[in-house]
Amino acid sequence: MSKGLQDDFLDDLDDLGGSSDEEEEAVTIPKVKSEANGDVAVKAKSDAPMSMPPPSGGGSTAVTKAVMATIAAEETLESVAKLRRSRAYREHMAAVDAALEAEASGSQAEWTGPPEQDPSYQLVVACNEFTSQIEEETAKVFRFVADQYAVKFPELESLVSNPLDFAKTVSAIGNEMDLTNVDLNDILPSATVMVVSVTGSTTAGVALRPEVLAECLKGCEEVNGLDADRRTLLSFVEGRMMGLAPNVCALIGAQVAARLLAIAGGLNAMSRVPSCNLQVLGQDKAHTLAGFSNTAIDRHMGIIGYSDLCQSAPPYLRMKALKVTAAKVVLAARTDAFGGDKSGDLGLKFRQDIEEKIEKWQEPTQGSRTKALPKPDPVTKKRRGGRRARAAKERFKITELAKEANRSTFGNMDTAEYGEDAMGLGFGQLGSKAGSGRLRAMKEVTKTSKLGMKRQRQAMGGQTPAPNAKKDRNSGISSSLVFTPVQGLELVDPTAEAKRRVEEANKKWFNASSGFLSAKPK
Repeated sequence: MSKGLQDDFLDDLDDLGGSSDEEEEAVTIPKVKSEANGDVAVKAKSDAPMSMPPPSGGGSTAVTKAVMATIAAEETLESVAKLRRSRAYREHMAAVDAALEAEASGSQAEWTGPPEQDPSYQLVVACNEFTSQIEEETAKVFRFVADQYAVKFPELESLVSNPLDFAKTVSAIGNEMDLTNVDLNDILPSATVMVVSVTGSTTAGVALRPEVLAECLKGCEEVNGLDADRRTLLSFVEGRMMGLAPNVCALIGAQVAARLLAIAGGLNAMSRVPSCNLQVLGQDKAHTLAGFSNTAIDRHMGIIGYSDLCQSAPPYLRMKALKVTAAKVVLAARTDAFGGDKSGDLGLKFRQDIEEKIEKWQEPTQGSRTKALPKPDPVTKKRRGGRRARAAKERFKITELAKEANRSTFGNMDTAEYGEDAMGLGFGQLGSKAGSGRLRAMKEVTKTSKLGMKRQRQAMGGQTPAPNAKKDRNSGISSSLVFTPVQGLELVDPTAEAKRRVEEANKKWFNASSGFLSAKPK
C-alpha cells in the first residue's frame, strides 16, 4: 500500500470528524523489517483478532482502528500467500494428479515391497504434511482479507468465523452498502444471514477503494484455491486409506480417517496419540452461533465425533460414544501401523461392539422385580438343636391358654347358630372346662435350673432335695439306729457328736475355772 493511499484514508477520517488528536497519538504502529524488500514497513500481529464494535456517539474510534489495522497489514497478497507458488507444492500437486489419472486408467502397478517404501505411501505422507501447510496458509490469507475488509464491514469477522464462508461472503458483498440487495442464502445459514443483514445496515464502515477491493477479492480467490487443493489431497488420501489403514477405515470410514490422518501427521504419528487427545483432534474452536445460545456447541468433539458411527447415537449419548470410539480408533491405528490385520476384520469387530453398546445404552431401565418364594419342601427339614434353636422354639411356642382356646367340644349345642362360634372365632374349651377360669402360674423349668438341681442331688448323695430345703437343716426328733456290741440296737442323737466337739473346743477359752488367757501369740 502506497503512502498516498494512507494519506487518503486519514483525510477520510478528518471528514468524518469527532476524532481528537489524543486518540491519533495513542495509536502506535510497531515497525519491523519487510520480508519482500529491505525497506522499513509496518506490520501487525497476524494472529490478533480484529473484531470491533460499532462506534458510539459522534466519534470514529472503530473506523480509526480498522484503518490502522489495514495499514499495519502486509503490503500485498503475494507477500502473504507463498505456498501455491512454491516449487515443492507445484511438484507435489502434479504427482497427485498423475497418480489419480493412473488410478482412473488402471495402469498403476501393485507394490510388493515394504509398506514404508511404497511410493504411494510416501505420497500420502507428503499429502498429510501439505494439508497442514494449507490450513496454516488459509489462516494467514483469511487474516489479510479480514484486515483489509474491516474498513468496509468491521463486524463481519466476528459474525462469520469460517475462512471459506468468510471469503465467499466478501466476494458476494463486494463494495455493496445495502446488504438487502445481496443474496447470501447459498453461502450462510438463514440465522447468520439475518444477523449479517441487520448488522450491515448499522455498520460504520465506508466503501473500499478499487485497489483495496481488488486485493480482498484476490485473497478470497486464494482461499477458494487452497480449499480446492485441500479437497484434492483428501480425496487422494481417501483412495489410499483402505490399503494404508484398513481397520481405521472399517471403523470410522475412509473420509473421516483421511482427515484424521492428515491432522495427526501420518499413521505412525496417530498411533502414538492417546485416546483422550484423539477424541478432540480437529475440533472447531472458533465456532460461534452469531449471538444465539452456545448450548448446542460440541466443545470437546473432534473429527471422530462427526463420523457416521458417532452420529448414529442420540445427542445425549454422543459424547459417551465418542470416548469409546476414540479408544477403539487408537487400537485400530496401532494395528495398522505395525501391519497386524490387513483385512479390516478387527475394525469391523470394533464397530459392531460399539453399535451393540449404543443399543444397550438406549434400553429402558428395568424396575425392581418381586422375588418369588422358594418352592416348599414336602419333607420337613431336620434342623440342628442347640441353645439358640431351643430359645427360638421357646420364644414362639404356643401357650396353654391358646391351646385351650383352639380346642372345640364335639356335640356342644350351647353355641348360637349364627355367631362368632359358628365362624370359628369362639373361645373353645377355655370357658367350658371345669377349673379353666383360674389363673395358674406354671413354673418354667430351664436348662440352668435343671443343672442346679443335678448338683444338689450330687451334694446330698443322690437324694432329690425338697424345693425349699437347706443343707444344714436337721429336725430335733430325727435319729439314727446304730448297732453296738454292748446293747445291740441303740437310738442315738445324730447331733450329739457335733455338740461334743463344740464343747471341747470351747473349754479352753470359755471355761470358768481356766482363768485369764491372752490371745496374743508368744
